[in-house]
Amino acid sequence: MGGQAFPRIGLTVQIVPPRDTERTEAWIQAVIPHEIAHLFFHQITHNPLASGPPTWLNEGFAQYHEFVSHVDRLAWVRQVAHSGELIPLRLASGSFSGDGERIALLYAESLSAVTFLFERWGDAGMARLLAAYKAGRDTDEALLETTGLNFEEFQQAWWEWLGGQSGMYPTPPPSADVTTARPPTERPTIPPAPTIAATPTTGTPARPSGCVPCVGVLGLLSLLAVPRLLIYSSARLEV
Repeated sequence: MGGQAFPRIGLTVQIVPPRDTERTEAWIQAVIPHEIAHLFFHQITHNPLASGPPTWLNEGFAQYHEFVSHVDRLAWVRQVAHSGELIPLRLASGSFSGDGERIALLYAESLSAVTFLFERWGDAGMARLLAAYKAGRDTDEALLETTGLNFEEFQQAWWEWLGGQSGMYPTPPPSADVTTARPPTERPTIPPAPTIAATPTTGTPARPSGCVPCVGVLGLLSLLAVPRLLIYSSARLEV
């Protein structure tokens, strides 16, 4: 199985074994909507004259639109925050790197921060935030326009939403580079979808032996996912 997104041309290529029912179902529910969300995110935020959104917002947005439960991942982030091993959000940028556990935590924290954005400011707030990036704002400016908080204040608000003490958002801990925190054992074993920051926009996706593109399923998922995402375009026009 394999997949890759090509945001600049609005295309995602997915190679799914047609007879591996359990794995195929997991891929359909998580990875394909994730990649479609990346395509939408690029189209609605890309500005060739600006640095663009941070990785945590891009990856968190894509995970938020997967058709699976994220209860375990969100609970894990709260647990990590409580234990003092949270990786500060300011470090969740560029290409996620490190060992598998650190990368998994960066993905989970990205999802948590985006979930916080949706819960506190709703779909209309997210639409305004994405539109601000499209207009060329940096993250401080985009968040300030949308939430009334700059990036540091947003981190603090997210920290408090996770149950942290007011005014005590953590500085990078010694374990920030290689975290010792471990994901819950019941966390889904679906591999993280390729991150846009780490994936070049050109190249040929790996094609496992014996696999064929699941074109029909991809088309169906596109029909399911795109209307859900278009709410942000509609909301942007209304604000």
